[in-house]
Amino acid sequence: MFHDTSVTTISPAVQYFFLDERLGLQVRWIHSVDEEGNSANGFALRAELATTDKLRLLAGYSDAPEISDGSQIATKTVFTGISYDLSDSMTLRANYAYEHRETFDRSSVSVGLGVRF
Repeated sequence: MFHDTSVTTISPAVQYFFLDERLGLQVRWIHSVDEEGNSANGFALRAELATTDKLRLLAGYSDAPEISDGSQIATKTVFTGISYDLSDSMTLRANYAYEHRETFDRSSVSVGLGVRF
């Protein structure tokens, strides 16, 4: 049974681009507080590389606990992805994430199509 609770998260980030904006590095602080005042802090690191004008690769790592039922759950995630511009208005994306917790590990794959208009 899940309890009804509210968790607020703020996650400011700093991102910097190198090599004519082909390489981007991002550092994000993740801070969550539930309605009882329990707080959790973590971080995420992400790198994105435009290998061509149409193809981009990304990789990252996150160490940010989650708050569930008033307790913190240590969560570490490694993720990677690829995106390819099919046209000026459509991008095909694929991502993989591996999440580790004390109680279980989870792998997820997502594929999506983005449309800009």
